[in-house]
Amino acid sequence: MTLEEMREFVESNRKLRFRAEDRAALYGLVEKVLRTQRYSKLKKSERSVVRQFLIRVSGLSRAQMARLIRRWMADRQIRSKEPVRRRFPVRYTAEDIALLSQVDAAHEDLSGPRMVRIFERIQSTAGM
Repeated sequence: MTLEEMREFVESNRKLRFRAEDRAALYGLVEKVLRTQRYSKLKKSERSVVRQFLIRVSGLSRAQMARLIRRWMADRQIRSKEPVRRRFPVRYTAEDIALLSQVDAAHEDLSGPRMVRIFERIQSTAGM
């Protein structure tokens, strides 16, 4: 689309949404529009038209679109960031789990102190 067609679309009340299969396809659309319109070379008023067009078509919020455009201006590409997930520290090793399954298979319904005693006995015989 030309800049003038985008301006007409933004000023009209037409509802049009781009259905993306995934985030990468949506980011690809934003990248393509910014590249073909030569966004970095546009005047401020023209940039506003392109930004409003992308918001309308993509369904993203104004703030999200501003972040995507800022990312595109910095790297000339928009890629998904890997999520940062916090992992709990590992408390039990694979050997601990194997030992627990061994004791559980041999004995049923033991109290906590009794299981501790069995573990101590197994470890002392394994360490010898």
